[in-house]
Amino acid sequence: MLLTDIPTDLDKGNEQLQSTDTSWVFLESSNFVVPEEGLIVNQTTPGFYNGSFLFQQTLPAGTVACSYLVHADSATTETVDRIRGIFETDAKILGVIYGRAELERSSFLERPGTKYATDYSNEYLGVNDVLAVVTDNEDGINQVWWNFHVWSGDVDQMRIITSDC
Repeated sequence: MLLTDIPTDLDKGNEQLQSTDTSWVFLESSNFVVPEEGLIVNQTTPGFYNGSFLFQQTLPAGTVACSYLVHADSATTETVDRIRGIFETDAKILGVIYGRAELERSSFLERPGTKYATDYSNEYLGVNDVLAVVTDNEDGINQVWWNFHVWSGDVDQMRIITSDC
């Protein structure tokens, strides 16, 4: 679900954002410039990917882009909630960040005034199940699909980097 009211608390356990079947998406950074060292992303090409395969590709310095954060927080004490979602845009999808280390390296994209789930030592932060990236399809709609396995008491997050907001 795309949020227009930006949440101020994304830490695990925020009851307003907990769900057994909904993940939340919001515009995190608009029209930022990729820094001199580039921006490491996990995926830039169409295909189906498992979150355990952490490819690293670098978006070049000077690229102007937008960052959307996808956030899921389990609402149950069950072992796992399966939370699926689709993000659609007419902008080009430049990359997807779903690895824990890459999420931490891209923390400069975090929205000021928002408390993030920043336990980067948590092996489950990020995506640990199937992720599908579909870009430049013939209808002009670009999509990122995800299938999170959100463990009880944990948060799954990823960033979608686009060419326009």
